[in-house]
Amino acid sequence: MHMRQNATHYREGWTRHPLLRSFLLALLGLAGSAMTATAQEEWERIPLPDASETTMTSVRFLDMDVGYATGYEGDLFSPTTVIFRTEDGGTTWEKISLDAYGSTVLTFLDADHIVGYSRDGSCSCVETIWSDDGGATWSDQTHPEINYAYSLQAVDEMTAVLTASLQDYSASTFWRTTDGGRSWEEYGDNSPGIGFDITEIDGDDWTGRYSHYVVRSTDAGMSWSEHQVSQVRGNGRSRDVTFLSDTEGILAAGIDGPRPHIFRTEDGGASWTNVYESTAYPYEMDNIAMINPTSGFAFAGDGTVLFTSDAGMSWEKTTEAGMITELTRTGGTLYAVGPGGLLQRRSVSAYIALPPQISSDVEKIDFGQVRPGDRGEVTVTITNNGGADLEITDIALSDDTKGVEITSAPDLPISFRPGLQINVTLRFSPDTEGDLSTSLQILSNDPSVPTLTIPVTGKATDQITSVRLAESPVTTLETLPHPLGDRGRIVFESTRRFTGSIMIHDAEGREVALLRSGEIAAGTHHLSLQDLDLTPGIYFCTIVEEGVIITSRRILR
Repeated sequence: MHMRQNATHYREGWTRHPLLRSFLLALLGLAGSAMTATAQEEWERIPLPDASETTMTSVRFLDMDVGYATGYEGDLFSPTTVIFRTEDGGTTWEKISLDAYGSTVLTFLDADHIVGYSRDGSCSCVETIWSDDGGATWSDQTHPEINYAYSLQAVDEMTAVLTASLQDYSASTFWRTTDGGRSWEEYGDNSPGIGFDITEIDGDDWTGRYSHYVVRSTDAGMSWSEHQVSQVRGNGRSRDVTFLSDTEGILAAGIDGPRPHIFRTEDGGASWTNVYESTAYPYEMDNIAMINPTSGFAFAGDGTVLFTSDAGMSWEKTTEAGMITELTRTGGTLYAVGPGGLLQRRSVSAYIALPPQISSDVEKIDFGQVRPGDRGEVTVTITNNGGADLEITDIALSDDTKGVEITSAPDLPISFRPGLQINVTLRFSPDTEGDLSTSLQILSNDPSVPTLTIPVTGKATDQITSVRLAESPVTTLETLPHPLGDRGRIVFESTRRFTGSIMIHDAEGREVALLRSGEIAAGTHHLSLQDLDLTPGIYFCTIVEEGVIITSRRILR
């Protein structure tokens, strides 16, 4: 299921909890606010409720709508974690209270499941927490054998990994949860040294760092190879590392006091070249955040922001984002966070000239079999995956509609920024028997696809033997992303509880996977496809209730 794409691999910037560096930036932000006022005006500032005393540290989007931003209030020694959640693509945010757990590092598995850890002073050990309702309620578990934790990374919708040290600091330890944080067990190879920090996960290829080493795994953390960075050895330490391909990587570090440095490798980590160093003291280069394989940012503890457009071979200073602690990307939009409740966004095209790009969550709409007098409905999601605003000027059906109509669509023309989406709903309510064959046509300013054409088919018949769309409890069925790529999941919503199964079939109708069987609860369900060994091709996800197909969707791998 996992295929490393060397030419297009990049990290979106979701990294570990940066309390130490954000504390320094918060202090520097007080002194530098006047200097950065002009720069801030180039970004869209997004207000967060009751956040004037919050130092924001991270922002992450689970999809185009749902995202979380985290930060802390109070001083460095007794901070209180704060969480904000958005369900409208980052325009408005709701504050979630987590006061009972003090300084907590969090990672988000899906819209419902959140896992985290903090240090329990009563036992001088690590306490893990989890929520399965989006942060409304929390549970916790104490781990007396673990003294200190260093990183927490999401793997899929129910899996996360934790790196830590034993009580006597004699060795590192590596833990994993596969049930959304309810239980943890030791996992894989614990050979990396104290301070081991996983910085990125890309399928089975994992990257981390500790001291003056970069560590890599090609088997999902079961074993690791160590690469010493000789320039950092001694009076220095690695801070963050990302790989752009199997061979090219970038390392942020602090050495000689420390002072900010950036190193680059072209041989998979065997050797490193110093490509940037600063006289700033005593600060480290804290964070690398690439927005595509050639362009990205680096941040230092003194507030310095660097930009590269040649895959990290050279760097130049930029103050456009002001005092920030982390920058991430979702779709074609950049998000930056920092002290004083700072959350701002800007189009990727501010740095890279990217055109708008239209895409659909389906390649074809098939209503299947519908009785005359009944109806079937399908909602199509149109997303802007480009770097500039997408303008849609017309949404229409071609001729020969035979009972199909557009029942819901936005007012036109409409323009929306990168990363956002609109929905178009079609209804098939035939009066007489016959075949449906038409197409949905969407006109936009995408220079590559000015007219997006989606075939629409169906059959009006009284002889329905395998499909009962009108009685289906499943209102949505989609795959994220589409095509699946290296990682994917099935997402569907049911209006009621039913007994059935969710299966994957290949293009010839052979069952290749059974995702779930038995009683299926009402609500939204996320099913991971990451562990399935699917070769590239066309597949179908089919949901069956008591032996009868109630919905099916074509998916691409």
